[in-house]
Amino acid sequence: MEGFGNAYPSYVPSELVSCSSKGRNVTYHCYLMELEQHYEYQVSVNDIVLAIRSELDSEIVDTLSGTSFDVKRGKLLVNLRHLEPIQLSPEKVQSCRRFQTTLFRILLNRDVTKLTSVSDDFSLGDNPEIDFLLLPATVKHQRPSNSIIDWKPVLSVPFSSESTCDCKDHACNVRIRNDSVCSCKLENCVVYTPHNGSIYIIYTTDGTKKLNGNSTLNQGLKGITTYKEHFKKRHGIELGFEHQSLLHGRNLFKVENYLLKTRQKTEKGKNMSSVDLPPEVCSVIMSPISIGTIYSFSFIPSIMHWLEGLLVAFNLKRMLLDHFTPNDIPISKVLQAITAKGCEEAYDYDYLETLGDSYLKYIVSQQLFKTNQNDREGALSDKRKNIISNDVLFKYGCTRPLPGFIRKDKFDPKQWDVPGDKSNSILLLKQKLDSSRTRVYVRKTREIDLGIIADVVEALIGAFISTEDEKAALSFINWIGINVDTNIMPYENERHISIIAPEELVKAKLLKSRLNYSFKDPYLLVEALTHSSGKRPEIRTCYERLEFLGDAVLDYVITMHFYKEYSNDKFSAEFFTNMRSISVNNECYALSAIKAKLDEHILCDSVVKNNIAQTMEGVKNLSLESTFGWELETYFCQVSCLIFQCITSSNPNNVYSHYWHIH
Repeated sequence: MEGFGNAYPSYVPSELVSCSSKGRNVTYHCYLMELEQHYEYQVSVNDIVLAIRSELDSEIVDTLSGTSFDVKRGKLLVNLRHLEPIQLSPEKVQSCRRFQTTLFRILLNRDVTKLTSVSDDFSLGDNPEIDFLLLPATVKHQRPSNSIIDWKPVLSVPFSSESTCDCKDHACNVRIRNDSVCSCKLENCVVYTPHNGSIYIIYTTDGTKKLNGNSTLNQGLKGITTYKEHFKKRHGIELGFEHQSLLHGRNLFKVENYLLKTRQKTEKGKNMSSVDLPPEVCSVIMSPISIGTIYSFSFIPSIMHWLEGLLVAFNLKRMLLDHFTPNDIPISKVLQAITAKGCEEAYDYDYLETLGDSYLKYIVSQQLFKTNQNDREGALSDKRKNIISNDVLFKYGCTRPLPGFIRKDKFDPKQWDVPGDKSNSILLLKQKLDSSRTRVYVRKTREIDLGIIADVVEALIGAFISTEDEKAALSFINWIGINVDTNIMPYENERHISIIAPEELVKAKLLKSRLNYSFKDPYLLVEALTHSSGKRPEIRTCYERLEFLGDAVLDYVITMHFYKEYSNDKFSAEFFTNMRSISVNNECYALSAIKAKLDEHILCDSVVKNNIAQTMEGVKNLSLESTFGWELETYFCQVSCLIFQCITSSNPNNVYSHYWHIH
């Protein structure tokens, strides 16, 4: 059984993991992340190159492409385009890892004490670790045909003022804190200001404003002063180069979880806050790097977390394919089935779990009904509970390595594993799954609630059913450990419930006409209409067994109907659940029985008949269309709904059209 006590593994897909190449050049498969913003903002996104050691399956690429993320101002669309592989030397790999580690430490931590230095080791170790590269792409309209990656910012980390500069039209002696640089290095950069401990993105010098230390600064209610006076009074800094042009920039972009179901929108057209800084109070951290590149990288943790989820789902699908052959179930469905509500994402397993729970109840009920023909309803219900209860499904799920695939927690970008950042390095353990060819790595162990594991088992069943692949659903149920007959055969009644011909007990022809349905075995019709008080020597059984099966059949067909109608972006999972609850209940079943006039055919004693008659008098005063049967008296409601369940259970394979005909 998978797990260590109450702790269960969290899998990392092998596609994101590798180890040292022993000094040899490394081949990376490259994909261009084309970012397209569907909102107005002063900063435009730039494309980013993903370099990964394993080639992604085309289904992964196709699924990620076209994914839309809800960001503050609107929608961000992501497309993934396969590029040619590249060969990188170990030294260049280190430069790439240093670049992305530095940038993400700035964005996620905003702490200069955690920035990288020349002495930091960014080489791949001998142990498996997360390994992929995220590199800025060249600007589309300036993109050379032979290189999509913008190597200049990548190879300039850590920043050095001594790096060569080929420009001719810039001032080469701009004073910054403890150094001097060419002004071209200050046009697109990231700086740190020790006086207030802040990090800023600089995207131009003074520009058209021509501001310097002697320019006026409007402090609102505090009046008007100069930048020089402000820094002296507020920070105790005496500007020595007040004639230098100020640097114009803004605060860092906030990295957020862009996978959340609901996000607070920012007002359209709202301008970003800006800041003007004297160069001499600034220390350069990164240069050159454009504000568009930094803005684009702020979305990367959410995009990569989504990609990792797709890869986890893909590996689960591949493991299942090694044991049975489902139809081509989309990995997006598998991902939905393993995503718990605690992730607070747009798509979780809520719909699928409800559908899978209903189908499992139906198929196990059918199996028990066929194989235990002498058991009454109570015994059948007990046996079903012992097969499909949460406790049992939890054990089945743990016996198969399902817990490691489950996504149960809300994504926190600050806890994202930055590839190459050894300050937060984790030990990855390789693991072979079951008897399949699938290999994954274990990142950590975590506690998972029993109910979540049981829900995921049901959600995976629901995922197969939602794609109309009942054969795969049955194969999965058997693979989990629940033995059901995968060959759905018509029910053959081996029990002789009556010694009298059915036509002498019930009006079979009238019911055939009224229900628009022909019963192949009229004895089942007799059984379905016989109340326990109606048993007599010539009728040896009542509807209890058929009620057991009919309850499961109705639950499934109604759930499937509402899943098809309401499991989309227009309706919430709560709406789906409420619609199902309104319909899957005794009152609605009783209403259907009354509409079909089944009450006239119930075989019961005089006491029950009198109760039915009294109830029907009350029914005459109700508007059945408006009340949905909720005001019906409890006793008749129970009797008639049981009859309705029994009628529908007579042939569960054709019940869907039959139910909607009389409902």
